[in-house]
Amino acid sequence: MQRRSFHALPQKEVLSPLFVIAVFDALVLFGIAIFQVLLASGKPWGLYAWGGDHPGRLPKNLRIGSAVSSVIFLLVGSVVLIEGGVIIPDWKTGATNGVTWGLAVMLVLGVVANAASRSSKERKLWVPVSATASALTFVVAVAG
Repeated sequence: MQRRSFHALPQKEVLSPLFVIAVFDALVLFGIAIFQVLLASGKPWGLYAWGGDHPGRLPKNLRIGSAVSSVIFLLVGSVVLIEGGVIIPDWKTGATNGVTWGLAVMLVLGVVANAASRSSKERKLWVPVSATASALTFVVAVAG
């Protein structure tokens, strides 16, 4: 019977910090997308979105806006996962890095917009969430 040395055992693969950060960032972005889907479906969370001007269920035009926003956040999260090397590694290029930088800047604008909201509930919820997404996306852009 042949004895295997300790070094012959399969090595455990270690995830890179970029991989882990990209996954966390995508989870935040996908969470935002889910919130937007729920708003679009009529959840009465109007005080937490779109300036907080519509307590309860959003009017139709803002529900449509939430539906569009949900698709955008799903796409943004997907780009982050590509740039972080989590999915479709062959698609990671200089172009995806440029898009990731652009998205990071746009997310900063989201922080500013949320901070300027008249709704204290919207500010308290979305400033930290959008700042987290923005910071993580910047890290993915820098490291990617």
